[in-house]
Amino acid sequence: MSNNLPVSASVPASVQARVPASDPAPAVSPAAPTALVVDDSRAEQRLIAALLAQMGMTVAAVDSGESALVWLAHQTPDVLVIDVVMPGMSGFDLCRQLRARPETAQVPVIFCTSKDQDFDRFWGLRQGGSVYLTKPFAPQDLIAAVTSCLA
Repeated sequence: MSNNLPVSASVPASVQARVPASDPAPAVSPAAPTALVVDDSRAEQRLIAALLAQMGMTVAAVDSGESALVWLAHQTPDVLVIDVVMPGMSGFDLCRQLRARPETAQVPVIFCTSKDQDFDRFWGLRQGGSVYLTKPFAPQDLIAAVTSCLA
């Protein structure tokens, strides 16, 4: 079963409950940057999507590397936030495939994972990752990473 959050021009309905009513997400223009979140944990998808939506981004989320490739066959995001440990295709495998495709070769990849060893970080960056964050992460670290990648 695939847990996919649709791309929308505002905060996805499945994320709205996580965004405090006192701090609504800003309106997103048609030219808003797009992010694809790839994580097999629905809770992590929602958390990351809510943070990105609060930045004014259009956000889509899928639960596997395979689902990401299907999504990416139809559109190209401005940034990807990818978990490393997922059933089937790992985040590292997905990143290698993205780097081999001309349409996604230059899209920044932010790894957001529980794998916190120095070798994991080295390997993630070697696979083509732009930034390597470990879970649990501080929201401001993800925001800073995305902001840096979009600059």
